[in-house]
Amino acid sequence: MRAVLRGLAAATFSIVAACSSHDAPHTAAWQRYIDGLQRVLEREAEALSVSRPRYPHPASVTLPINGDDINLLEFLRLRRCALSQTLAEQNSILGRHRDSATDLVFSLRFLDEVEPCIAYLKSEDDNDLANTLATVRDHKQQQLAHRLANALLGGGEYRQLWSSSPDQRQAYPDATQDQATRALQRWQHLQQQWLSGQGFDAHTDVVAILETLRAGLGGEMLHFQAQALAGLQLANALLQQRIDGRPLCLQGSPTPRAQRYAAVLHRQFIGSIQVLAAQSYRHQHALLTATRAIETTLAEHLGDTALPAAYRQWQTERDALLNAVTASHREHVSLSSQLLKQCGLSASG
Repeated sequence: MRAVLRGLAAATFSIVAACSSHDAPHTAAWQRYIDGLQRVLEREAEALSVSRPRYPHPASVTLPINGDDINLLEFLRLRRCALSQTLAEQNSILGRHRDSATDLVFSLRFLDEVEPCIAYLKSEDDNDLANTLATVRDHKQQQLAHRLANALLGGGEYRQLWSSSPDQRQAYPDATQDQATRALQRWQHLQQQWLSGQGFDAHTDVVAILETLRAGLGGEMLHFQAQALAGLQLANALLQQRIDGRPLCLQGSPTPRAQRYAAVLHRQFIGSIQVLAAQSYRHQHALLTATRAIETTLAEHLGDTALPAAYRQWQTERDALLNAVTASHREHVSLSSQLLKQCGLSASG
């Protein structure tokens, strides 16, 4: 895990860096806590920095799509089918230069409209074109997971969701419910429906869902956790130095210094940092639950192709960061308890 964390993309945040107008409340909270620990424990530790995983460029997470467009002349024979309008738009100049989201919409419209058109062609004894449409239908269904992955994972909206801006950091985690969570839940519901072939009538939601992701706070969550990990590692180093050195209390009863340490722990860590961390964890849980459901569904339907390597690397870095925060938090609780126990104190007060 340490090797993975060292390899995270460059976007480092030192917990002891000078505060700026773009710093969030938790940055100052960590600074106060570290300063308090250093004073009361009479120890110093080297400043640490932790990298936030940077989402890869869309081109590196885009899957190849095999061509399945129907011939321009053939769709003219479909003039009595609603599908003819979709194919006409797809074959227009704008349609040929469509992005991955528009490509997905065209495929969903095709799958939504193709069955009545096949039935009509068969009723007109145009079996050759009916069979052609059936072949294209099957191919589009097979490639649907690829198009879903490209529209979401390879889109600029999803990348922006996992990016972080200084303005948004100032409010995090004291922000309203992240609308991106609900948008991702909606996407997962729809992609399960589409991939199972149960209906394509909801495809008009695609663009709106993706646009909602732009204002998401996934990047702020990762930035918050990167700072938390840097703070926890630094705080744990200070505590471990004191535990390994001169005891905080020799007689098992609290000294004035031990009382000051307990006050710093309760006021700065339990009363401030943990409150902010709990807010971020609730957001993290909701956002990652929806995200991982999407990832699992896509991986199941992509088969041998699986998710792009660049995306899987980002997944690994993302999860390594979050797992490291959890482990370091547990270590901090354990080390704090050891110091308090020397003095007959407890974390509960």
